[in-house]
Amino acid sequence: WAWQVAMGGMNASQLFAAGQAQQQAAPQPAPAPAPAWAWQVAMGGMNASQLFAAGQAQQQAAPQPAPAPAPAPAPAAPAAGTWTCSCGATNTGKFCPECGSPAPAPAPAKWFCPNCGSENGGKFCSNCGTPRP
Repeated sequence: WAWQVAMGGMNASQLFAAGQAQQQAAPQPAPAPAPAWAWQVAMGGMNASQLFAAGQAQQQAAPQPAPAPAPAPAPAAPAAGTWTCSCGATNTGKFCPECGSPAPAPAPAKWFCPNCGSENGGKFCSNCGTPRP
């Protein structure tokens, strides 16, 4: 019918009918291929025990299911310079972007008293009362 269209010999209704006929005659998808031993069964060349053995071989050759995925790794420890707000958000700045709470005050640095040598964390020595240098 293509040459008729090219030559101007088909009208719209004829072209529509040709398209309908072509759709109805469209090939169906091919069925899945039969196992290699199926032709022997069809021809009567296999007995029941051979058929069972062929089925067992096919099951063993079938792909095995994938193993279960490994569990997710534990979350890493927070990076240095980050803090976790009371709302649960992990932050790096001076204020929480989720709730606006200020970052907690940093822990005072440890220092050693010049008089008695004890380790301290505040403004005064906890052993002798000497002010932090």
